[in-house]
Amino acid sequence: MKRFRNLVAVLNGGPGDAQLQRRANALALANGAALTYCAPHEEPPVSLLKKSRLYRELDRLVEKERRSSLDRAVEAATNAGIAAEALMLRGKTFVAVIQAVLLRGHDLVLYPDDETTSLHRPLFGSTATHLLRKCPCPVWVLKPSREAEDGRIRKVLAAINAATGIPSEQELNTKILELATSLARREGAETHVVHCWAVYGESLLASRGRMTPEELDEYRAETLRIHRKALEDAVARFVADGHDVRMLLRKGDPGLMIPELAETLPADVVVMGTVARTGINGVFIGNTAESVLQRIGCSVLAVKPDGFSSPVSLE
Repeated sequence: MKRFRNLVAVLNGGPGDAQLQRRANALALANGAALTYCAPHEEPPVSLLKKSRLYRELDRLVEKERRSSLDRAVEAATNAGIAAEALMLRGKTFVAVIQAVLLRGHDLVLYPDDETTSLHRPLFGSTATHLLRKCPCPVWVLKPSREAEDGRIRKVLAAINAATGIPSEQELNTKILELATSLARREGAETHVVHCWAVYGESLLASRGRMTPEELDEYRAETLRIHRKALEDAVARFVADGHDVRMLLRKGDPGLMIPELAETLPADVVVMGTVARTGINGVFIGNTAESVLQRIGCSVLAVKPDGFSSPVSLE
C-alpha cells in the first residue's frame, strides 16, 4: 500500500492492541511511513471525582500504564526500523484522535474495536462509529476476533456504487478500489468488488400490470446488463494493471447485501466509502454506509470523499 505517509494507531488497553501493532508496523514498513502510537486518557464522567484523592491516585496509575504501553509499542516499532513516536491524549477519545489528525496531518487512523456488542446494539462500539463518521482521513477499524489467527488478510471486499453518475461518488469509487487492490496485493489476498443493484419501479410495474411478464423480464435483463457494464468499467483500469479482481453483482439493498456477503465469503476487511448526508457536513454518514456498519462484523477500512469536512474542530 504505497499511499500512506503518516499513520496514527490508537492503543486502548484491550485485547486488540497486539493485532493493531502488527498491522500498524507492517503498514508503516510497507509505506515507508511515520507512525504515531497514541493512548487516550479520558476524564471521569462525574467531574466531582477529580477532587477525590483516590481518583487522583488512580488517574496517575492509569496514565503510567498507558505511557508504559506506548513506550513498549514505540520501542518495538523503532527496533523494526520505523520512525515511531508516542502521543498521550486527554479528553474524549474520538475527539482527541480527530484533533490529532487535524493538527498533525495523519492520513490513516487505525483503531482496535474491542467494545462489547449484542443483538440490541451495533456491531461497532461508539468510539469506532464516531471515528468512522467524523474523522476526515481514512479509518481502519480492526475486529481482531474476526481475523485469521496468524493476522493475515486473505479476502478483501471493496463495496462500490458503480452505476452512479455523480462525479464525487465516482472519485470515491476509485479511492476505494485503489486501497482495496493495493492492500490485497501487499497481503497476497483475493480482491472482491461488490456492486448492488435494483430494478427501478419493479414492484409497481409487476403489481399493476403495467408490463407483460415478458416485458418485465426484458426490463430486468436490460437493467442487469447496464449494472454489469458499469461494474466492469469501474474495475477495468485495475484489471489492466494486473490485479485479479473478482466482480460480484448482488440484487437488493446494499445495507443488507454487503454484510451478508462479507459474512459468507468470508471477508477479512471491507473497504467502503462514507458519504455525508445533506445538512451538517460530517455529522452523519450515508444511509447505506450507516446500515452496513450496523450489521457488519469484520474489520472495516472506511474512506471519505474529497472535500469532506469534520465537525470536530481544534478549538
